[in-house]
This record gives sequence, structure tokens and C-alpha cells, in this order.
Amino acid sequence: MLQNQIVPAIRAVFPNDQFNSLWFQQDGCPAHNTRDVQTYLTETFGEKVISNNGPVRWPARSPDITPLDTYLWGYAKNEIYEFDPPENRQVLEQRTRVILENINRNTIQRVIRSVEKKCRQCIEQNGQHF
Repeated sequence: MLQNQIVPAIRAVFPNDQFNSLWFQQDGCPAHNTRDVQTYLTETFGEKVISNNGPVRWPARSPDITPLDTYLWGYAKNEIYEFDPPENRQVLEQRTRVILENINRNTIQRVIRSVEKKCRQCIEQNGQHF
């Protein structure tokens, strides 16, 4: 997925000079931290990888302040399981697709503003708790 989708998508947005200055950050999910993944990321991003096993260590119990982590995953999970659990993977994927396609644009903009506020607070506190 990294090699075939994520990194090519990033390269499509950022020209080489900008791509070469990017930092890649991931969370502590075990699948994200296998030796093969870490090797690929280091080959692709050099020392600019923040992860559990990368050149720059992900701080223990570090909260994410991205819109995906502060809002989207919890919202989607609540909506998907609001009634009955999905009977199979196909139903799960269909529910997820419908839910994500129908998120209110104004809601997403409020979430993004909230994350921007948290980023400013983090900078003001020099990365310490706030």
C-alpha cells in the first residue's frame, strides 16, 4: 500500500524538491512498524521518519491531533455499528463508504479548525502537555 498507493500519491502532489523535504509520520500500529515497512520508509524518506522503530522515535502514549484521529475514526465507527454489526466484509465496506461520502462539509471544516487550534497550542507549549 505504501509503495503502490500512498507514496505515489504524495509524489503526485509534491514535486521532487518538496518531496525530499517532507517528514513521514505514523502511529504505533504494529503493522506500520514491521522491519520491511521501516526499511522502505527509511529508503524513501531518509532520516525524516517518525515512528516506533524509525530514525525519529514516536513518543510513548503520544496523542494524535489529526482530524482522522480526533474525529473521523470515532464518528465512522459509531455510525457503522449504530444498529447491527455488519454481517460481512462487503457490508462493512459499503457502510463505511456511504458514511464517509456523506459527512457534512461544515463538520469537517469545524474539525480542521479545532485541529489547527490544537497545533497552535502544541507549538506554544513547545510540544509539552497542554
